[in-house]
Amino acid sequence: SDTDRITTNKEIMKTTSLKMGSTCCAIFFLATNGYAQIDSIVTKASPFPTKESATRMVIPFPSTREADVMWAKRIWSFIDIRQKINQTLYYPHKPTNDRWALFDVIRYGLENDWITAYGLGPTQDDDEFRYPLNKAEVQVLLNPTVVRFRESLEDGTMEAFEQLEPVRAEDVVGYLIKEDWFFDKQRSSRQIRIIGLAPIVRVYAETGEIKGNRVLFWLYYPECRYLFAPIEVDFGHNTAAHVSFDQLFVMRRFSAQIVKEDNVYDRSIEDYAKGIDALLEAERIRQQLFELEHDLWSY
Repeated sequence: SDTDRITTNKEIMKTTSLKMGSTCCAIFFLATNGYAQIDSIVTKASPFPTKESATRMVIPFPSTREADVMWAKRIWSFIDIRQKINQTLYYPHKPTNDRWALFDVIRYGLENDWITAYGLGPTQDDDEFRYPLNKAEVQVLLNPTVVRFRESLEDGTMEAFEQLEPVRAEDVVGYLIKEDWFFDKQRSSRQIRIIGLAPIVRVYAETGEIKGNRVLFWLYYPECRYLFAPIEVDFGHNTAAHVSFDQLFVMRRFSAQIVKEDNVYDRSIEDYAKGIDALLEAERIRQQLFELEHDLWSY
């Protein structure tokens, strides 16, 4: 009857409201406790309030329909943090009350289960986020046991020994970023979305000499945004510029060199160009992206 249907609908609406209320309370509880942890990184010894940084939320990107994307390109770039413009990601080597290097922030997020690290797969070159690492595997990467040699006190020969050598912020030489560049015809603008972020660290020989560089792991950047948003970057020219790591990446306040564009051969620039030719090829790709954006406009 109509009365039974009305009663049933009321019960369904009541149950749904209770579920939605419980979900909202859970989200609020997690957000409050999560940002309380981040607040421990933000300075409290300041003459002016800095609580805005600890409670800064992630600003979502505007939604884009697939039908509005008239052109897209996937680009891989290398951020060399030894460049002056990128040193805000490199320093300080030791965390202070209110400033951390990017790698120390990443380490904090991994050790507290805020973000997930993804392995490179059997071929050690996978960047598709298909191999999530557990906490034990992450600890092995962050705190590897290495073999070193020292002179024996008995006979003067070189003997091997193992020691734990945690990866430090100064061991990071740069970051590899994976991005999607596309043109949104609805807003008539080119958009860039960072998909992945990978720290590149030095590799040492058994004698302690630098042997080369390698990708440590991959991070899914949309997940990292919630960790990066409350933590400020150190801009030496203006301490009052409260810019977070997330804002730095979104506003692209860094310098990066293109190392790969998606292609039918799935090869990097270094696979077919070396030295100055690789730099010229990277510049050619960048100029092509620049000209394509302008060609899509009519004046």
